[in-house]
Amino acid sequence: MFDSWRAGTPRSTERTETIADGIAVRVPVELAVRDLASSVDRMLVVPDALLVEAMRLVFETLGVVVEPAGAAGLAGCLLERERRRRQLVAVPLCGGNLTPGQVQRWLCAS
Repeated sequence: MFDSWRAGTPRSTERTETIADGIAVRVPVELAVRDLASSVDRMLVVPDALLVEAMRLVFETLGVVVEPAGAAGLAGCLLERERRRRQLVAVPLCGGNLTPGQVQRWLCAS
């Protein structure tokens, strides 16, 4: 979706390579790409390791399990923590669709 947003037109890909399968878009919808153009000023791409860091932070501090896509906004804030220092930022946390293996691998591993 990032490539489509940047180009201003849908750009399909053969595969996605992220643990955030809830937001991994291989074939963007044209209307969605158009809506992004009028509502999104900036978009970040965060690495999977930062998604896991954000998920662990939520789990360890709030006791809440969120899936990678649901932690993407917090991961973006972690990526820009210096830029956002001293700012009040609200981030939605959602989705808890993890398998027991994913919980073990991403949330319980040290």
